[in-house]
Amino acid sequence: MALLHGVALLNASRGDDVGPLRLGVAHLNHGLRGAESSMDLEFVQAAAIERQLPFFSEEISVLSQLLPGESVEEACRRSRYDFLLRVARAHQFSAIATAHHQDDQAETVLHNILRGTGLRGLAGMSISRELEPGVKLIRPLMNVCRSEILAFLAEAKVMWRDDASNADPTFTRNRLRHQVMPDLEANVNPQVIRHLAGLAEQAREALVCIDQLAIRLLEQCVLQERKEVIRLRRDSFLLVEPFLARHALGILWDRVGWSKKEMTASHWIATESLLRTGQPSSLCLPHGIRVEVDKGIGRLFDGTHHAPP
Repeated sequence: MALLHGVALLNASRGDDVGPLRLGVAHLNHGLRGAESSMDLEFVQAAAIERQLPFFSEEISVLSQLLPGESVEEACRRSRYDFLLRVARAHQFSAIATAHHQDDQAETVLHNILRGTGLRGLAGMSISRELEPGVKLIRPLMNVCRSEILAFLAEAKVMWRDDASNADPTFTRNRLRHQVMPDLEANVNPQVIRHLAGLAEQAREALVCIDQLAIRLLEQCVLQERKEVIRLRRDSFLLVEPFLARHALGILWDRVGWSKKEMTASHWIATESLLRTGQPSSLCLPHGIRVEVDKGIGRLFDGTHHAPP
């Protein structure tokens, strides 16, 4: 509601030389909280109508759409972004704005640290990124803390609703939000949210540099790049630090669309080591991915299909 009200105010104040933005409001009912979910939908719809904005909504049963090994939280996020992208495509919106704020960023960084994340997880959520050509995801409130948002809503006399599932302690993020973060603020450092968010910003800046170096390495060593098979010149990996080689492999995984969900640090280290040393001669990774070396060539392929020659 703070995002909606703030964007509407800014839009009304835009000068005649630039003109107003074309705005819309999209809401997905995940079907998890019964009548309360329906009341949320009605509340958001009323807010859109009050501001004379088009409203787009959809109701699903997210529990019936869980993928194998997927948590409810992951399924909600996947279905939500699928819905938002469909709305953006159908109605030619160039950006999707979400109301993630600084507290959300701090929780994300802490959650990723506790899960044993790499540098990309340490960077948390990006302030903006391209979801697909022509559609960007933006988070305008990323540098605004929750207390500032609540103060803004109170001053503007804007009503809002709390999602009851945000208080459910069965979700790890909720335990971090309601138990761990308050304890850290009270007993370790009252600026913990700001510091964690700042750490994410520094990690993102470092990633920009590392990504550029890793892409340059891939330009030198990739001989073939398809979803079925990747072929690499191994000698290029001998010229860089192991960390950069592993980072390049992660980018390669993303480019061909292989899942990294169950890839641990030990998997990345073993893959990089095999390509560098040639020992052992082959390696099995999660999701059926196999790695083999033959003299100066490393080959990675999806073993769930017949390996290409």
